[in-house]
Amino acid sequence: MISVIIPVFNAEKTLMKCVQSILNQTYRDFEIIIVNDGSTDSSEVLCQKIACDNKCVRIFTTENGGVSKARNIGIQNAWGDYLTFVDADDYIDSDYLERYMQIIHKTDADIVLGGVVIGDSEKCMSVDSSVSANILQGKKIEELTCSILDNKIYGNMVYVPQSVGFSCGKIYQKDALSGLSFPEGIPIREDAIFNIQAFMAAKKIVVTNLRGYHYIINGQSATGRFRFNYTSEAKTFLNKCLQLWDDYNLPINSYHIGVLYTYMSWLKMYALNANAPFTKQQKIQLLQESFEDEVYSDSFNRVAKNTLNYQYKLLRLLFVNKSTAGIQTMFLLYKVKGKMK
Repeated sequence: MISVIIPVFNAEKTLMKCVQSILNQTYRDFEIIIVNDGSTDSSEVLCQKIACDNKCVRIFTTENGGVSKARNIGIQNAWGDYLTFVDADDYIDSDYLERYMQIIHKTDADIVLGGVVIGDSEKCMSVDSSVSANILQGKKIEELTCSILDNKIYGNMVYVPQSVGFSCGKIYQKDALSGLSFPEGIPIREDAIFNIQAFMAAKKIVVTNLRGYHYIINGQSATGRFRFNYTSEAKTFLNKCLQLWDDYNLPINSYHIGVLYTYMSWLKMYALNANAPFTKQQKIQLLQESFEDEVYSDSFNRVAKNTLNYQYKLLRLLFVNKSTAGIQTMFLLYKVKGKMK
């Protein structure tokens, strides 16, 4: 059985479409676990109606504690041998579960990764459509784990690294997770932290070109919005990553590259965000303070320059030379060209 876990917070407009896409699956051996995370709209009423109409649906209601807590409640109460996660504003194709289970039965994988389609479009974060499957073990799993932070593609694998850290578009063998849970004290990229640990606990991972998960980008989930607490959130995330890199003895350069990517996210979502309530001088001061920050400065100075693409080579050069004007100009130019990554 597959346990499909849906965390719900104020999702009255999208929940029915999400759940219906699961109820319509061609693969029938599943349960749906809906965790209502303290919704203040009519989501709870909808959840109860769905459960009354469908015996395969179970509802759990908790005080608002965030998506990690909601997913963990789902994991703790799952009856299935396999777990998959679907967010309440997303939906899946009717053969989604069947196609993933076919891979599971064929390969006996602990985790299967597929693509994530952006909405109803053809745009997809996935492996190349010509590649049916990559079976990863040992060193290959380590490389896949590193790609969660450094966004690199290793060996002959063909996939979009940005989707590797997502909890969506994947199925997990529950026993292979070794009692793992989503980190409840990390407000950003909590699914990346979960996957780092899940991947390293797995003996066999299959990366496929399955493309049945539809990820809906809305105003609340868009990564370009201003995040008031992003400075501390980014540090919490990076500190946990550094701990895991040490625990698993992962290549430290991939962590350093991840720090540079996180710094770029900090520019986009905080310091230089178009909606940030900062004056021009305050933005300059934030950049100057970042140059003295040990977390960032250590990685900018220690990262192997030959492992960076052109954009990040330039960012590193500007950072180590403490050029506030250079970083602002680079940020503006790349943003205008739509190449901010």
